Amino acid sequence: MIFLMGSVMGCVQDDNQPSQHSQQPTKHIQEPPNTEQPTPSEEREIVKLSGKVEDTEGKPIQDVAILPEPQFKLKYPWKEIGYLTSKKGTYTVSLEPGPYKITTKKSGYEIQTKRVMVKENTVVNFELKREK
Repeated sequence: MIFLMGSVMGCVQDDNQPSQHSQQPTKHIQEPPNTEQPTPSEEREIVKLSGKVEDTEGKPIQDVAILPEPQFKLKYPWKEIGYLTSKKGTYTVSLEPGPYKITTKKSGYEIQTKRVMVKENTVVNFELKREK
């Protein structure tokens, strides 16, 4: 245990011996349980949404933003969460099951949005047209 007494900081006391600064025995304080981790009954089910983004000629498009709505906000509720496609135009997103609007954004291409019901291993592919 660490006690702060006056200008003495970090005074360590043996739990089996009385304090040099006090005649009272040490009281053990039990820390509250960690409430940040969900209990098994509160754990959220997570499923995968994946797919491929290609142009109208069937060529994969890299670095397309994949934006699911509603946002999946567990740790960072103030940030917009998005994902980018790989060199092969593929993406994989971990989400809770449910209805989503999936929007694609990439400079030089038209924005495309699809409404989907995300369940276990849902696949959604996109074909993007060049902006005119």
